[in-house]
Amino acid sequence: MAIALLAAVVALALGHLAPELARLRRYDWFSAWLGLLARAKGFGEPRLAELALLGLLLPPLLILGLLLWLLAQPFHGALAFLAAIALLFYAWGPRDLDRELEAILAADGEQAREAALRALLPHPAQGEVTAKREAVLAALAAAGLRRWFAVLFWFFVLGPLGALGYRLTQILAEVEHPDRVPTGVRAAASRLLALLDWLPARLVAFSLALVGDFDAVVGTLRRRFAEAGFLTLERGFLWAAMDAAVPRESEEEAGDPISRVLVDGQRRHWRVLLLWFAVVALLALGGATG
Repeated sequence: MAIALLAAVVALALGHLAPELARLRRYDWFSAWLGLLARAKGFGEPRLAELALLGLLLPPLLILGLLLWLLAQPFHGALAFLAAIALLFYAWGPRDLDRELEAILAADGEQAREAALRALLPHPAQGEVTAKREAVLAALAAAGLRRWFAVLFWFFVLGPLGALGYRLTQILAEVEHPDRVPTGVRAAASRLLALLDWLPARLVAFSLALVGDFDAVVGTLRRRFAEAGFLTLERGFLWAAMDAAVPRESEEEAGDPISRVLVDGQRRHWRVLLLWFAVVALLALGGATG
């Protein structure tokens, strides 16, 4: 656990110290693999959607797992550690959330701001985000979950395979050009993505209660879970938790309320991230002394 935490810290620092490296987060190889498998007989049939999804995800993950196993022994695992850093950095994002928020804050005019807000979506061409508090915070919470917290959670649980597996599933579920992926495969990927988001989304929501307005966030979560059930796969409770965590007083005092909302929301993301690192550090310390 301590090694995973150190790798996460290094990968996060690398993203901030060398943001130009984000251009390396390309998945052309996965698109090529998708195109190759799409030519297989029966790939697009709905009844084979789950098998097709496994056929897309398992081979690259198995190859990666073999590579990490081969790197685990030389130099006392140093190469595997470096590979873990590289893979987490690769699965992070893929676009830089802080830089996109800076672009939103710098946008001149409502239309320019809404265009910049679309960048928070998994793929900007997929929809619109209006410059309203609820919509902005929902988009920000979704971006935080998909780009940071779910990737980090599965990295801590399953290592680099978990981080990359989550990112590949997200790409298939929210592909920029839906015609490239058969409807059945995309639906199966969406179901898998919802399952992979289930626990991280709840951990982020409860973390927001600890770093924000505890009573407001917990009260909101109680209402949402009472309506939809705690086991629901929908993620609307997280968007509502972010809305409850960001105080409205600061928004009312600001000359530009949307800017204030974005700044406050991202501050809470960073607090949640630091909270997670602190918890993992305590778990690692407990394991080392246990």
